[in-house]
Amino acid sequence: MNAPPSFNDGGSGGINPDGISDLAINYFSPWDIWYNKDPKYYDFQPSYVFNNGDVDGNYSPYKLDVYAWVGLAYFDGANDGVFNDLYLQSIGSPSSIVADMIGNQNLYPNLFTMNGIDPQEVGNLVRVDQPLTFNPLEGARIEDRTYQLPMPDSQWSSGDSRYGSSPPPYNWANWAPGFNFSSSISTGAMTMEEEFLLRNYGKVFFYEVRVFEGGTFVDTYYMYPEIETLPKGKSEKWYEVEGLSGPHQSANLPFGGPFPIYYSTDGSTSPTFYNPSQGSGQGYTCNSFEVVLDAPNRHKFSINGSVPRTITMDFMQHHQTFWINSALSLRVK
Repeated sequence: MNAPPSFNDGGSGGINPDGISDLAINYFSPWDIWYNKDPKYYDFQPSYVFNNGDVDGNYSPYKLDVYAWVGLAYFDGANDGVFNDLYLQSIGSPSSIVADMIGNQNLYPNLFTMNGIDPQEVGNLVRVDQPLTFNPLEGARIEDRTYQLPMPDSQWSSGDSRYGSSPPPYNWANWAPGFNFSSSISTGAMTMEEEFLLRNYGKVFFYEVRVFEGGTFVDTYYMYPEIETLPKGKSEKWYEVEGLSGPHQSANLPFGGPFPIYYSTDGSTSPTFYNPSQGSGQGYTCNSFEVVLDAPNRHKFSINGSVPRTITMDFMQHHQTFWINSALSLRVK
C-alpha cells in the first residue's frame, strides 16, 4: 500500500494495548497543516537535530558548515497565487488567507514566481545566508514552541502585532542560532512578509553541507531525506502541483533537476485523523498537504576524509508522540 506523509497510513505508529510503542515507518515527518496552528499542538512543533560524531567509537574529525534550503511546507490545493491556511479556514477564521502573493508580488520576490501565466506558490526554495557550524563532537536540537521554522528573533519588531508583544521563546546554543537570513548574501533580500511565511509555514527541504578537516575542504554534500512512499508519483495520495495551464510545476535545485513538486492529500479538506494513544491499524488517514520534491535519494553519503564516516539525513521520532514532533536529523557517524 502506498501511503502519504506526514505518516504512513499503514504504519502510523502509536501505543499498543500492551503499552509497547509501535513506531511509524517511512515516510514520517512532522509537517501537517492541521497540526500547525491548533493551540493543542503548540508544543509539538518540528525540531531539527544535528550530531557531528560521538564518543562511542564514532569520533568525527570534521567541521560541518550546514546551509539549509527552505520553502513553504504546505500547498493549499489551488495554485492561484493566494496561500490559504486550511486549518484556519476550517474553523472559520477570517484570517485564513495568509498571503496574497500574486496581488503583492513585490512582497514575495523569493517565495513566489510566475511561469508565464501560471502562478507558482511552492517549490521556490531559498538558501540561508549564515550556516550552522558544528565542530567535531558538537551537536544541537533546534526548535521553537509555537512556530514551524526556528529563526533568530533579532530581525523582528517586538511591536509587530503578528508576533505578540515580545519575541517567542527558543531553545538553542549560541553557536547554533537557528535558520538565519540576516545578511542575504546568496538569495537576495528576504522581505518581512516572506520571513513571516517561513516562520509560520516553512520547512527545511534539504541541507547543503560543506565538510572540512583541519581547515582543508573535503567536499560538499547535498542531503535530501528518503521518501519511500514517493516512487515517482505512483502513490494514490501524492498529487503533483500543477499550473493553471496544465503542465506540471517543478523546482530547480543545485544538485540537478528540474524535479516535480508533490503534495499529500486524500482529495478532501478533512483533517488528518490520528490518535497516538493507539497503535497502527486504527483507520488513521493523513491529509497533511505537505509539499515534497521528487528528487533523487540523497540521504546518505560516505565522507572521503582521513577517517571513514557516513553523513545521513533522515527523521527521528519520539516513542510517545511518534510522527508528531518528529525531528529532521543530520548526523555524522
